Amino acid sequence: MGFSKNEKQTLSFEVIHKQTVEWMAEKTELTPIALEKYRKKIGDLFGLPVNEQLELISDLSSIKNLPQEIKDLTTHYPYLQTMPNDAIKVIGSYLDNSKDVSALVLTHKRPYSLFQTARLEEQLLLHVVKGNQKKAEAIVAKHPELQLVSGTVTDYSLRTFKQITAYEYAYWAKDTYMRLMLEKYMDADTSADMLKRCEAMDKDGLTYTQNGIEVKGSTHFDFTPLKTRMQKYIDKGGTYLDSDPDAPNEDWLKVGMAQYDVPVHVASEYCRHDRIFAYSRFDGAELPRKSLLYKYGPDKDNVCFYNKGLGRQFAYLRATSHQVENLPHPHPDWVIMDLGAITRLDTRRTLELTKSLDTLRSLAQKKPKIA
Repeated sequence: MGFSKNEKQTLSFEVIHKQTVEWMAEKTELTPIALEKYRKKIGDLFGLPVNEQLELISDLSSIKNLPQEIKDLTTHYPYLQTMPNDAIKVIGSYLDNSKDVSALVLTHKRPYSLFQTARLEEQLLLHVVKGNQKKAEAIVAKHPELQLVSGTVTDYSLRTFKQITAYEYAYWAKDTYMRLMLEKYMDADTSADMLKRCEAMDKDGLTYTQNGIEVKGSTHFDFTPLKTRMQKYIDKGGTYLDSDPDAPNEDWLKVGMAQYDVPVHVASEYCRHDRIFAYSRFDGAELPRKSLLYKYGPDKDNVCFYNKGLGRQFAYLRATSHQVENLPHPHPDWVIMDLGAITRLDTRRTLELTKSLDTLRSLAQKKPKIA
């Protein structure tokens, strides 16, 4: 059986201590001579109270010209093992960089147990919001209880939600595929809790902030602004023939602003290249999670859907193209195709919310039988 990193670190100090004790046993007298009075305490190190262990390590460290065997003992002493949890948490609070937190977590099993759960809670919510379904599933498969934990998260469209669970966000965003995945790992109590939360959302909505503006009572992501702006552009289609198709159109840029607001699962529908967007029924068994625009040609690169130019310089058009086109002023006939696709997507995902509620009710009723 293999050892975890934390177990290896603890074991390594025990080995060092054992080697030091064996080394001392071979010596009739320790040098420097100042070491001799610490011989017994070094041998009984693990039997000493923590404060005496620390005092011993401190005293040894102050002696000059230590033999390597003693020096190894002082440099490998597991200080974190002796610290109270509150002190370790204070240290962690000063670490803003996730890599630094990860490094602290791996130093010893105590900070691991203190920080790892909190990190997983944050990661689960963030993965759901960013559409990282496989990463979210990897967490929830091992820790299904984290579905009950709420937190604060900001999505790609810069909406910040407070006290929201992963499933609640997926329900609000109409992300069917993410909800189906999360439902696989729910027990009766979790599903009952999520049902209560979702029914409350349908009634009272959620509150979030976006660009400094507080939005209250939002029951779900609303496709209406996007559809309305696309329809307005289509209705004014006659002006297309009288203007430069390469010049940005104000009405079309407003479509781009609305596109920037779509949840990431909608961006993935735009970006997937295994079917024609204009004719899609949006009923596949799974959703390829893509939010990058692949551009062909000598200057090809991968650009995130949530590009800073979206709504300022261009909006996206898919229609029958094999990829997303970022255009300043497309022909209205193409926009009609995209509007039809977005309308079908909205209708289908909205109907699927009812199916999710039915699933939660069914799961909530499956209480374990008492023997």
